Amino acid sequence: MRRGFLVTFGVIVVVAIAVFMWWLPAYKESELQKQIASIESMEDLTAKKEAALIFLVGHQMADREILLRALDAAADEFRNSDDKEPLLALYQGLYEQDLTPWLRYRIISRLDRGLMETGSEENIARAEVLAREMIDVNDAPMEPYHWIVYFHQRSELTDPELILQVALAAERATDRDDYGMWGSMLDMAYRRLLTPIVEEQGLEEALSRSQLLAEQTEIPMALAALNAAIYDIAISENEGRAIEAAQAMAELDGLTDSNVMNRVAYDMAERGLAPDVAVALSKKALGLASSRYDSTMVLDTVGWAHYAAGDYAEAAGYLEASIDLMDETLTSDNETVQHLLMAYDSGSMTDEAIELLAMVAARSVDADDPARRNLAALLVQRDGDASTMEELIAGLRYEGVTAAPAFSLQGADGAMVSLDSFSGDILVLNFWSYG
Repeated sequence: MRRGFLVTFGVIVVVAIAVFMWWLPAYKESELQKQIASIESMEDLTAKKEAALIFLVGHQMADREILLRALDAAADEFRNSDDKEPLLALYQGLYEQDLTPWLRYRIISRLDRGLMETGSEENIARAEVLAREMIDVNDAPMEPYHWIVYFHQRSELTDPELILQVALAAERATDRDDYGMWGSMLDMAYRRLLTPIVEEQGLEEALSRSQLLAEQTEIPMALAALNAAIYDIAISENEGRAIEAAQAMAELDGLTDSNVMNRVAYDMAERGLAPDVAVALSKKALGLASSRYDSTMVLDTVGWAHYAAGDYAEAAGYLEASIDLMDETLTSDNETVQHLLMAYDSGSMTDEAIELLAMVAARSVDADDPARRNLAALLVQRDGDASTMEELIAGLRYEGVTAAPAFSLQGADGAMVSLDSFSGDILVLNFWSYG
């Protein structure tokens, strides 16, 4: 009898648990739908965005990109407002929640930015607490480090030693190699530390401090950034010391970022300073370029450094390679186009200059584009007149351009519109979405 009772009781318990386990998710889903419906019914757009963000953070099953867009949408409501307190209160509330690490670090960076943008000593002190938190973590992405360094180094009220610690801690960022901004962050941090010393105590004191900083790290990218900072503070007073710093950068091994070397090499090329060092430094940067965009910029620098060295044919080759990588339409005011034309001119490469100018003019919608005047002058110089200019431009206008596939769409008035009905006209297509 007793055994039968226990079996029956056990069955009842199991059934009750099963029913509860079935009911609980349905109940939770019902409650979630009620919260979503409540948010969707809000008429105040700002309050609606805040409520949606809080909901998403509290239910982190949402896609990361959705959460990040919600964070940015909330920030946009207050970006141009003088009163940052509602935004700070929102971010502070999110920061105090139990968050997954990846979301916590991004909220830290946004809260930090909001605090820094107020400019008040009290809020900057609060931001420095957040910055110190990032120094000790091992699983954060590069983005929070980047923005903390960026906004803190812009303020005279922040501790430059702290900025440098945050930049150095970014060595442990989970996406450091892919993010590609670590060298620039270190560059900013070292300049923020050394520049006030130059202004207040003089160059020699800053150089002495830089020597101490060099002894405190063996990280190649940190040493490269430090030498870039030394170049910056020395260039106006001691060109020899600036060149030494650039040379030291060119000789470093184990670097991972092209931005710092490219910046210094370009400045040297602009000044015509030690072209051999500028060429070596820019070529080192080229070997580290990690994207098409970076390669485009660095190839321009290598070409410009060769131009400064008087190697016009070499310069033209690198500048042409830079232009070949460009996705945008070439224009007369494009810096690389201007550099290449100067290399062609100095190297007596008239035919090449004519072809480039004709290409720019062919793709321009400006009837008075400077490329046309310069092209006409070169044709007169080479052929005695510019009578072939329009034919030359016309021949290049559609070079490399393929016809769009035919399609038809229904217009706002209900009538069908086809692409081929606009043949010969300029047509602007505006693609947009709610996303």
